[in-house]
Amino acid sequence: MHNYVAHVRHVINTHYIAAQGIAVLVHNHLPWHHPIARFLFPHAAGSLASNWNANRNFMGPSKIGEQTYAYTWKGLQQLVPIAFKAFEWADYNLPEVFARRGVNMLIDQKLYPYGEDALLIWNAIDKYATDYLSQYYKDDADVLADTALQEAFEALDPAIAKPVRAKSLSELRLVLTRFI
Repeated sequence: MHNYVAHVRHVINTHYIAAQGIAVLVHNHLPWHHPIARFLFPHAAGSLASNWNANRNFMGPSKIGEQTYAYTWKGLQQLVPIAFKAFEWADYNLPEVFARRGVNMLIDQKLYPYGEDALLIWNAIDKYATDYLSQYYKDDADVLADTALQEAFEALDPAIAKPVRAKSLSELRLVLTRFI
């Protein structure tokens, strides 16, 4: 299980898909003064350098990844495209994930501390995103009318595993909450 969490959930999903996606979105597709670029910049800063450093030191034959985990370099090369195809943004919506897993009752009864803590963090980030967005977007029409944002999401498609779209204020809030 640790091998799966370390390589798929952390390295591939977090670094190669989400963090790299944020960095590409912020640095290549949104003007520096755009409110979403300013919101995401602190979370994107250093992502590409971190990924480059990980590729240089962690990924590769006889590198840390192969020495530390059960995968061989060849096995890891086979795992990456499989993980990219299996990636789903829905797996990064914590309340929905907990509902699918059927653990909400455990969280409500304070029997699942990880779930309780994770939801506290999720809700704080969600509130932060909601408060920030309310300063720039009044409603769904404003999000849809933001051509720079809509074009940036479309331009991001080749750089990530699954397209990201935000045609409404609630969708944009969810995208930002997931990215952070």
